[in-house]
Amino acid sequence: MLGITGCAHIGELGRSGEYVDLEALPLADQKHYQLSLYYIESGHYQVAEKKLKQLVANHPTFPDAYNGLGVIYERRGQVTQAADYFLQAIQFNPDYETAIKNYGALICYVEGGDGIISVAKDHYPRVKSRLYSEAARCYIEESQWQKAAEALDEALQLDSDYADSYLLKAKIDFRAARYHAAEKAIFRFNDLHGYTEESARLALLLAQKRGDQVDIDRYKNVLVEQFKVSK
Repeated sequence: MLGITGCAHIGELGRSGEYVDLEALPLADQKHYQLSLYYIESGHYQVAEKKLKQLVANHPTFPDAYNGLGVIYERRGQVTQAADYFLQAIQFNPDYETAIKNYGALICYVEGGDGIISVAKDHYPRVKSRLYSEAARCYIEESQWQKAAEALDEALQLDSDYADSYLLKAKIDFRAARYHAAEKAIFRFNDLHGYTEESARLALLLAQKRGDQVDIDRYKNVLVEQFKVSK
């Protein structure tokens, strides 16, 4: 799934983070949402779209429905409308990781990191921080490391508790051989988010750089036990 510059603005609802999560929906609507995901993955987009739009009508602050609609329109090649839906999902819930990555990946593909920065400037700080982080991810993919570092600086100034920014910072610091800074960043990511396979692999590389056998064994065990990576 992916996540072009849309025109969605939700204003005070997005600013206050008021949204309905899946568990708060009536059971019948929860089932409609789960069915919509099945229909998306099986390529029955019209049926999925109808169900999701009905959910939006019934629960206009349910961000998952907007993200699902974004996926449908992206797969149809209607990137502007897809981005608009992804952005609405993020504005309702700035911590909606899937929608953030969908939106960032789509704009990165169409307009590059500069396009994400252009979008970010129009938003309030919490959403802006997520978009600057996604711009950094895009710049890394484009091998524009200085721009990536600058975007991350902005992201962390706006929100020092957004975990993904620290994972990206660790990657940049590792590439620049700033291993101590990379370790601090990856520790912060893991503290905020918990291990991912990617963060555990990077932490292992850093432990190997230090020759710290205790940490080497720790992160190898994390990879084996939590992510089923063979030794």
